[in-house]
Parts: sequence; C-alpha cells; structure tokens
Amino acid sequence: MIKAGFAVEDISFCAPDNVGMRRPLEAACLYLCSPQPVVLLALDLMEVPVSYCRQLQGQVASLLKIPPRQVLIHTTHTHTAPVLCEFTQAAARLPEILARCAGRAVEGAVPAKIAVAKAKAASRLNIYRRGQAGDGLGFQTFWYGYQFRPGDDRPDASAAANEMRLRWLGRPAVYQTQDKPLWFDSSVDDTVQAVRFEDAVGRTIGSLVRFCAHPHLAGGCKDRLWDPDYPAVVRQEMQRLLGGECLFLQGTGADLVPAEHAEYVLDPKRGNLGAANLGPTDRLAAADDGQMLSEMARIASEIASTAVRGLESSAASPLESVRFAARDCRLPLDPCRPQSAAEARTRQKQFLAQWQTLHARGADLYEIRPLANRLCQAQWISDETFSLMGCHLNETAGTDQIEAPLAALALNGHTIVFAHSELPMATDIVLNSLCPQRSFSTVSLTGGCYGYVPTARMIDEGGYEGLSTIFGPGAHRQLAGDLADLAEEVNP
Repeated sequence: MIKAGFAVEDISFCAPDNVGMRRPLEAACLYLCSPQPVVLLALDLMEVPVSYCRQLQGQVASLLKIPPRQVLIHTTHTHTAPVLCEFTQAAARLPEILARCAGRAVEGAVPAKIAVAKAKAASRLNIYRRGQAGDGLGFQTFWYGYQFRPGDDRPDASAAANEMRLRWLGRPAVYQTQDKPLWFDSSVDDTVQAVRFEDAVGRTIGSLVRFCAHPHLAGGCKDRLWDPDYPAVVRQEMQRLLGGECLFLQGTGADLVPAEHAEYVLDPKRGNLGAANLGPTDRLAAADDGQMLSEMARIASEIASTAVRGLESSAASPLESVRFAARDCRLPLDPCRPQSAAEARTRQKQFLAQWQTLHARGADLYEIRPLANRLCQAQWISDETFSLMGCHLNETAGTDQIEAPLAALALNGHTIVFAHSELPMATDIVLNSLCPQRSFSTVSLTGGCYGYVPTARMIDEGGYEGLSTIFGPGAHRQLAGDLADLAEEVNP
C-alpha cells in the first residue's frame, strides 16, 4: 500500500492584525508517498495570484527537495481571509510554515486504504446566484440577501433586486421584499464528494471533502472578523465524526453561494454608499450575527454528515495506485480588458462621467446596466485595497494568451482534477461530457487565481462574472478540454 499522511498548521499570521480573528486560519496538508510524491496544501485564504503561487510552490518544493509541480496549493476562498501576494508581510514566513506542515505529514505517513464517496446533500445548501433580475436590470448576480418565504425553500431575490434597482437609479435604496417573488431557483450542484484515508487497521488518517459554494457567510456578519468560514466548520465536523485531519476543497462554485436562511438589513456603515455601480449587493449585513453563524454551522454540518453518510456505504480498498500529471494550458484573454491598473482608473473616470450624464437626463436602467457592470470591473482593478486584479493585469499585459496551471491526481480509480481561478459549475458538466466513463472531483482555485473563467454563455448574458474577467470567449471550453486530457493521462 502507498503511504499517506496529514498535518495542519496555523497560518493566522497571514492576516493583518488591524482586524480581529474569530477563528484561526489554517493550512491543511495531504502527503502521498508514491514514485512521484505529491503534496496538496489547502489554505484558508481568499486567493493568491498565479505568479505568487508559482513562487510559493518553488520555495516549498525546494525545502522539501521535490519538483515544484508536485506541490499543489489550494485556497478555500473564504471571503473573510486575506488575498496574499509576494508583497505582503506574510510572504517571507509562509513557505517555511507550509514546508513544516508538509514535513509533519511526511513523518506521519502510513500505508493507506481509501474509500471514495459521492452523495447529494440532504437539503438544498447552495443557490445559483445568477438570474434575470427584471425591470431593466437584466442578468445579475447577488452574493447574498435572498429571502425564504414560509413553507418555500426557493430563494427569493426580489428585495436584493429592488435595492440594486434603486441604487443604480441614484435613489435611496430600500431592501424590501416585493409582492411578486423573484425566484433564483435554477439547478445547482449540491454534490458532496469525499475521500477517506485509513490505516491498516481501519482508523482514519484523514479525509478530503469537496463542495461548491462561495464561503462568504462570515462576511455577512456585522462584526466582520477574520474567519475561515464554513470550510473550517466542515473540517471540524469531519474530524469529530471520523477522526484524523481534513482538507476542504472548493469545487466549481463560481456561480454558487450558500443558501443561508438568515435575515439581512441595510447597514449604512458598510460598502461605498455612493457606488451605484457595484454588481453585488455590498451594503447588506446580517440582522443578527448569531443567526448567521448558526446558519454557517448548519450548512457545514449537513455537508460533513452527507460526506460521512456516503463514506459509510463505500468500502475501503488498499491505495495501490497514485498517478499524477501537471502542465500549463494556454487560454485566450479578453482583448478589451484594461492593460494596467492605471488604465482602469482612467476608464473609471470616463465611466463615472458617462454615469453622471445619464442620471442628469433621467436615463432608464437599460442604458445604465452595462455601464454599471463596467464600473464594477474598473473599480475593483483600480482599488488599491484589492490589488489582485492589478496583479492579473501585470501578468497578462501585452499578450492575447496566458499560461495557466492544471493538474490531475488519480487515486486508484478516482480522479481529482485541479484548475486555477474561479470555475463555474458548467466545468463539471463539460468534463463529464468529454470523459463520461471517469469518476471525477473537479477542484478550482489551485495553483493561484486569475479571477473568473466564465462560460461563453455567461459572457453573452453579461452581468457580474461575465464582465469581471480577464478571459475571452473560448477560455472555459479550452480549460475543460485540457483538464479532460490530463484526466486521461493519469488513467491510461
């Protein structure tokens, strides 16, 4: 049997100390000792740029004395953890901590058996966050603010849409449920996938859990502290139920959010009150932080219990085959994207001038909507407090394509494919159509992040993700095809 080992290290030092810490941020590691050793690290960070992730892989690999491509760095995408790049204070310390975590996993590695499970969540736990928002808004995205009517488990976005409509028209915003519901009840991926690693006598060494939804429940709390969000609670529950350590892996959840049944209110202390451009609703906060944190615990508990239920019906078998492959794919870029943060700031000024002209003559939402989404993109790129989009532009300036990392790991007959960036759930659909005979877990945000990789349909529909991207049409299909090729490579 091939050896596997797990370990966890605290990485709370990655977060600036100007904000309090609700729960520690962690790095969890899986080490697989095979002819080609593999280290998988899952970090409680929002994102890291691809360029910094490559640098981090090289530093960790050098300390471990293995090739850099055999170190996979995943971020769980919690919205109440920092974006980390090479210019942050934590960058100097992080490689040593991650190498120490991996070293402990190596030391604790034992011959392993694995069980693989795939199960549907007991109840609806996530929402497809894109939809027709009506009354001139067209296709829009709402991060949160959905409401649930008595006896109906469908999310109603009418209050969030009403707030956005009034804000975009330059009027005082009102977050209030409308008489006519606005159901955001399209199909979602509520699949929970899990892998359990056991020792020779059946004791749990550790586990992997993969689910799809943005971890931003803690971001809805009025007391917005650093927090690893529901992935950390899933890990805690898995450790309580099974033992061992757990890695949470974010699936293809770029267009999915948690279905929290929590009451929201408009908070005048949050967001940019003059920013009528923002696509996501940025001024909503939980009416009660305790209720939001209880919802986080409920969602995480259901994910973990679903994973365990699936694993209970799956027999463990000796881990006898670990095959790994990694390479870069070349993806087309949006030729109309800004080439720098400076250019984005110039565009923002131009868009704001157009905005003021439209408002002065009482334009309707059909004219304002596309400008509002472009303003959202320009503001994010030019905002000095959110430098990730600027990093993306620096990496891609002057070219029409970019190299982006992909990897595939086959554990016996089960394949886990890893891609960078935020992927929509359509990625799984395309992959399964290209490789119908394969058992897949598709993991995003591994190897760094370039933002969203939207489908052609999302780009055509417009809205938030279709415009807040550096990629052009065709990138998503190319990425899925390259992932399928890698999956075939590790399953000869």
